[in-house]
Amino acid sequence: MSRESVKGFAARVRSDEQLRKRVRAIDTRDRAKALAAVTQVAREAGFQFTVDDAQSLIRGRVARAGAELDLDDLEKIAGGGEEGFMWQWGSE
Repeated sequence: MSRESVKGFAARVRSDEQLRKRVRAIDTRDRAKALAAVTQVAREAGFQFTVDDAQSLIRGRVARAGAELDLDDLEKIAGGGEEGFMWQWGSE
């Protein structure tokens, strides 16, 4: 299942320093391009999922975390950047 593949990739990113560095090196100014780059890195690491699959997982995490985040945190997530968008791949 693609959703399981996204979760597996996120888990690998958390445990694999080299993979985490590759993901964090992705330019996040353009979210669509960043997600495409993440899926490419994932494919190279043996995981198969689409940009839509990744977006679905991120939306779910943001929705679950939303009640715990303040406005500044939500802005970082929505705006992208290393402390926003990429936290999805480097944290639980």
